[in-house]
Amino acid sequence: MTSGIYTDDYFPMCSRGAIDGAYVPPAFSGFTATLSTVAGKAFISNPSVSLDPYIGYKITLTTGGKTLIGWIQAPGTVETYTEQMVNGTFVTDEPAGVAWTRGLGWVITGGAAVATVVGDTIAMTQAPALVAGSLYRNSYTLSAYTAGGVALTFDGQTGSTQITPATYTTYRTFVATAVVGVKAVGVTSLSLSNFSCGLVLTPSATGVKIVSAQGGVTQSWTSNDGIDANAANFVATISIS
Repeated sequence: MTSGIYTDDYFPMCSRGAIDGAYVPPAFSGFTATLSTVAGKAFISNPSVSLDPYIGYKITLTTGGKTLIGWIQAPGTVETYTEQMVNGTFVTDEPAGVAWTRGLGWVITGGAAVATVVGDTIAMTQAPALVAGSLYRNSYTLSAYTAGGVALTFDGQTGSTQITPATYTTYRTFVATAVVGVKAVGVTSLSLSNFSCGLVLTPSATGVKIVSAQGGVTQSWTSNDGIDANAANFVATISIS
């Protein structure tokens, strides 16, 4: 693109650069978001900075020396997902191993998953067919608590320990280990009233869809050299070419 002077109408929401007085799109340090990097379903959801002003612009996410590059095609509308778990509401009492693989002390009964004096790290899990690069919404409700704690286990990673009755939701981009569920933290007695793992299909209203080429329709990233899509934060650089 040639340099020159442009009006605010030409580059809305952009900062003034130092080169020839041209407007230069910004870079955001400490940018946070959840990402779907799989071909055919590329998007950014739940971003910490609104990307709506940059529809049609290129975005480069950088972290740990790796980059993810694509073109912002359109804003998100509403997050949708498809459930991956079987009997995640625990409405069906079941023997161990039918849907859930349960360690000693975990039972499903009366519409709840109940841990009674369950040893540290003992888990209750399933192994759904997850897709690498796809974004998943994991949610569970801790409905009653006596002792110990509970943590999400997803893709070989353990989430934060929870002890307060509430619903806890996290997002992770799947990499390789398709085991999903919860594990005890310390000697644990508590109840869960539901567990959900949903494949996210569309980005949140604050998110954006990504395409591989300017003006394109293929919902994929232009390039990805192995970025950690679950990094705590990124540098997001917006450009026009």
